[in-house]
Amino acid sequence: MEFTRWISGETKQRYRLPSEAEWEYAARAGSTTEGPADLDAAAWHRENSGSRTHPVAGKQPNAWGLHDMLGNAWEWVADVWQSDYVGAPADGSARMDGGSAFAMFKAGEVRLLRGGAWCLETGEARFTSRPPFGAAQRCNNSGFRVARTIPQ
Repeated sequence: MEFTRWISGETKQRYRLPSEAEWEYAARAGSTTEGPADLDAAAWHRENSGSRTHPVAGKQPNAWGLHDMLGNAWEWVADVWQSDYVGAPADGSARMDGGSAFAMFKAGEVRLLRGGAWCLETGEARFTSRPPFGAAQRCNNSGFRVARTIPQ
């Protein structure tokens, strides 16, 4: 989130982490399946990654031209984690309050990762994967992408 504040100041545009709903909408690109028909062509995962992350756009983009929505690196989204979608904002915005506790973390200290990563089995690289992760945790298989808010 610090990066989004910095880049917003540098560019005078509003950048932010996408909401969970925005991330899934972009990842699916109109698809109703759990993942792409040819996962190897679209995503880095345990069987094809060589145990490392890869530069962006090394695999085929989705139907909307977005690369690496699945596999390569988990992506942080803005929402606090909740085990289900009960009470989620109906407008697609991020759930910023409440959330569920998880392991040693209190409610509100847990965020979401989406999309899978290079070190995971192929079954984890799907549009609906959404593991909880402590907001203060770091890992070599997670990253982020930003969304820009367009003024109306």
